[in-house]
Formats: sequence, structure tokens, C-alpha cells
Amino acid sequence: MPAELRCPECSSEMEAGFIPDHHVQINPSCWHPGTPSQRTRLGNLKLDPALMISITTYRCTRCGLLRQYARK
Repeated sequence: MPAELRCPECSSEMEAGFIPDHHVQINPSCWHPGTPSQRTRLGNLKLDPALMISITTYRCTRCGLLRQYARK
């Protein structure tokens, strides 16, 4: 991502961050292709860790708009 991303709504500076996922541990959110349909015997979603991409969330410092990007 660019060093300084500008908000598409108000043109202010956006800061990078993340939205934590709460499981057994707290981890940054990730993107996974497909639909969440298959489950394990314990009821958890079946995921392929090799396909997961970390999500970076940018927040506008002025209006609070959030934009999420999943880039390799």
C-alpha cells in the first residue's frame, strides 16, 4: 500500500491497523477464498492456511471510514 493513503470520502490521511479475530487466541483478520460451507467434526470451518491472506484495515483519521485490503 502507498506510504500515505488518502480517504476517498474526505481526502484526509488514513492510518493502517487491523481488526482482531477472537478465537482461542487473538489474531489479525485474514481473507480466505470460497464460501464458508465445510466444517470439521468439532464445528469449525475447514480452512487451507496456505490460501489465507492477512487483511490490513485503513481508518480515516478525520471521518472514521474503514477500508480493508488483502494483498499478498
